[in-house]
Amino acid sequence: MTVEPRPTPQRLDDLVRECLKDAQRDLAERSLAVTRQMAADVPELPIDPDLMKEALAILVRDVIRHATPSTRLRVTVKAGRNAQMVALKSAGTGLTDVQREMLFTGEARSGSLARARSIVDAHGGMLWANGRPGRGMTYYLTLPPREAGAA
Repeated sequence: MTVEPRPTPQRLDDLVRECLKDAQRDLAERSLAVTRQMAADVPELPIDPDLMKEALAILVRDVIRHATPSTRLRVTVKAGRNAQMVALKSAGTGLTDVQREMLFTGEARSGSLARARSIVDAHGGMLWANGRPGRGMTYYLTLPPREAGAA
């Protein structure tokens, strides 16, 4: 499935907030609290809002699914000179090295982590995960800091 973004100026933190709002029911069902660390100075980026929200929603759903019930998720959005970054961290079972390598493989079908990676790749960004067994996991998404007027 080819991903062809139609970029418009968007704030990444706004899309993350929308995804967290959409996930409120899933968060409540697992008794998960969310700590938000959102930088106030996140500039607009030329991204396709529908595609990027799809990728973020896939990551939010997956981090909720792997979180230990009644714990806290940490969501961080920040902008630097070299990239904008989203980090989604949960306490939970964590990942072995083999699991981490396999996360984003397979067909990029709707709702899959491979689909999320293909969307991020199409925007010139990177998507990866870190974690250790028994210590939780973190998804990282970075996008280049292009000016919103550039495509």
